[in-house]
This record gives sequence, structure tokens and C-alpha cells, in this order.
Amino acid sequence: MQFVLNSFIVFCHSLVAFIFLYGFFLIAKDWPRWIFTVTHWLVVALIFFLVYWFYANFFNNFSAFQVMAIAMISIFMIEFVVYMFLAKSELWFLNFYDYIVSIFIAATVIYWTIVYFTNK
Repeated sequence: MQFVLNSFIVFCHSLVAFIFLYGFFLIAKDWPRWIFTVTHWLVVALIFFLVYWFYANFFNNFSAFQVMAIAMISIFMIEFVVYMFLAKSELWFLNFYDYIVSIFIAATVIYWTIVYFTNK
């Protein structure tokens, strides 16, 4: 039961990060391509750092790898539900590289944030 509760806490942090990033998409979707791409990657790094810094300081019950793995699974689940069933907007401005690089940045930032900022 403790594993489920701790996993849910990680899921909630991923959901908060996703909501902020979706808000960024709504604001930045009409920007020029290169500005959108660069700021998208920077905002991904910043948001995931802030959200998981908070997690590392107040809730950390897993290893850095476990948090990163649960967070990435959570992000995939959230994105599947949102983009398959809820989102009505066009996502033409996103391509495969935007997604893969962003996921890599998010996973890397989550892992190293937990490693360096966990209160032990």
C-alpha cells in the first residue's frame, strides 16, 4: 500500500508539471518555430526541476531511478489520456524530435534533481 501511495504522489507531481507545460503550449503555439523549440526545452527543464525539487525536499521515498521511471510512466499515461480523449486543439507544431528531446530532458532533470537535492 505504501508503494501505491508513494507512486501516486509522484504521479501527482507529473500531473502538475504536465498542466504547466500544457499551459505553455497554449501560449507559445503561434510563436516562430525556432523560438518555440528552444523555449519549450528550457521550460521543460525548468518546470520539471521545480516540481521535482519540491518532491525531493518533502516527499522523497524512492531512489532517483524509481522516481524517474514512475514519473515517465505517469507522463506517458497522462499524455495518452489528454491527447487521445480530451484535447481538441491541433498539435501540428509538435514533431517527433520535440517530443523525444523533451522527454529526455525531463527524465534527466528528474533523475539529477532527486540525486542532488534529496534531504537525507
